[in-house]
Amino acid sequence: MPRESKFFTVPNRRNLSEKVKELESFGWELSSINGLDVMMTRETSNKVYPDLIRYEYEYEALREECNNLEEPMSPNFSVVLFIIWIILFILPGIIYLIIYLYSKQKYMRLYNEYKSKYEQLTQQIKEICAKSRQLFYSREENL
Repeated sequence: MPRESKFFTVPNRRNLSEKVKELESFGWELSSINGLDVMMTRETSNKVYPDLIRYEYEYEALREECNNLEEPMSPNFSVVLFIIWIILFILPGIIYLIIYLYSKQKYMRLYNEYKSKYEQLTQQIKEICAKSRQLFYSREENL
């Protein structure tokens, strides 16, 4: 039976089990772990192999999009700077406060959009893994 191999490195041990579990959904079997380096193999001659490949491509595209999301940075508020501005320039201090409040509101909106998109992509990844896992294990029952 022909098999293919996949080698990859995880950034930390926390991500190891999650990554292996996700890839097992696409027919990959864990072969070895050496530190943070992982080797997995899978059979290429099973009937559902093309479907597993298709699901894996979708998974990789979603995972890449998820990894490329950038969490917006929270604006910093400096109490000392605020007091100096109020003492030296009351009007600029008020302007600074207005700008900060506007930035904070914008940050909250962007963060909520980020969080929503991240949760949506995470849910799609779980669904793809579940579909592929179901397909892969139903193939084993039919053998």
